[in-house]
Amino acid sequence: MKVRLYEILDSLCREPEIGRHYEDNDTWSYEDGVRPRIHITYGIDRTLRRVKVVAADYTIIPQAWQHVFLSYSHTDREWFKKLKRALWPLQGLNIHLWSDEDISPGQTWHDLILTKVSDASAALLLVSKAFLKSEFIREYELRRFLSRAEDPSGEPFLLLWIPLANRKTIEIDHLGSRVLEFQALLDPRKPLHKLKGKKVVATTLSKLGYKAFRAIYRQTRGYPK
Repeated sequence: MKVRLYEILDSLCREPEIGRHYEDNDTWSYEDGVRPRIHITYGIDRTLRRVKVVAADYTIIPQAWQHVFLSYSHTDREWFKKLKRALWPLQGLNIHLWSDEDISPGQTWHDLILTKVSDASAALLLVSKAFLKSEFIREYELRRFLSRAEDPSGEPFLLLWIPLANRKTIEIDHLGSRVLEFQALLDPRKPLHKLKGKKVVATTLSKLGYKAFRAIYRQTRGYPK
């Protein structure tokens, strides 16, 4: 297996563009066709002419898909769409980013959401004022995610969050104050809605995508924090 891995890395160094390119966060993904499959996510430094590994570890992809629940308020749908695009490389690692957009017509949406909340390996929350005010999110998503993340005896569960609201708004809310106990992907003193300029927003989303990508990748592969 090590020999095969080194052969793949050697091929990527010689022909880095043979992988699949994700433009939103400028990462590349390569997966060989031999089983068990090996998947590598990397970036290309054109200035230094070298391949830079994005995910620090290489892994054999398991057959089972892992699910990450994206929790957000519909008021913040535009931010949700931008973040989801930044996380596309995870799809190549058998990690499915699940949200209410995946509910098909005719499905019992309430039961399906509860099932996905229970089955998810990780959750990524977009915490805004509207998010904290939503009774459905509070009762059926946020409260349950917090309980899973706070339980040291339960199955490993990763809780990630990005502030769209000011820290004070989050802090004065009972559930919001519990969210603050977990390290955010972005400084709560500088929430997304305060960012100015398209370039700043794009750069920040790219960095957030990478940080979330790395954390989720390691969690679902069972690597230590």
